[in-house]
Amino acid sequence: MKCILISTLLFVTCLVLTMDAGFAKKKPGKHVQEEYVANLGPPLLGASTVSFGIEEVTTDEEMQGLAQTFAQRGAEGIETALRKGRKGYFQLGNYESSDIVLAMVTSTDGVRRLGIVGIAPNRFLAAGPAQNQTSFGFVEFPWTFIQVEVDEKGNGKGSIIPLAKVVFNEQGKMVVKPLVPSNIPRLVNVHSVK
Repeated sequence: MKCILISTLLFVTCLVLTMDAGFAKKKPGKHVQEEYVANLGPPLLGASTVSFGIEEVTTDEEMQGLAQTFAQRGAEGIETALRKGRKGYFQLGNYESSDIVLAMVTSTDGVRRLGIVGIAPNRFLAAGPAQNQTSFGFVEFPWTFIQVEVDEKGNGKGSIIPLAKVVFNEQGKMVVKPLVPSNIPRLVNVHSVK
């Protein structure tokens, strides 16, 4: 009886160790294609910089799929769809980083325009008006939107909308709506670090 009990305990221990080893494996990270740092003018919530890295650009097909999702399921459908993928990261100062879920890049006449939608960090959510909060953050404005224009050397300017809503118009074009339209912080001294 003791032999069976010891054998069973050894088997269960080996099984648990094998399962734990499998769960500990992480997916390899994507390679950051572009990385930028910008100064906030003026500082936002005590931070004076924003950094972000794009791992993958959102394709036209993905944008069309998001527009169709919005047409069929509205803002809730878009939120679910966007949270499924990671396109990079952004970080406010030294605070926690957040995932970029949509990264649009266009180029004309030597100017690159980057439009980035990321999951709004807890720091932004905690600072918002109490009437718009739930225990999980803002229901209507769960995103941060960063828009920059850079030259061929990777230098430029932009803006950041700390709390935004993402919708699509009747033509299937994305529209970003800020929580506070009159107070959109500027990004100055945007420069490439990669």
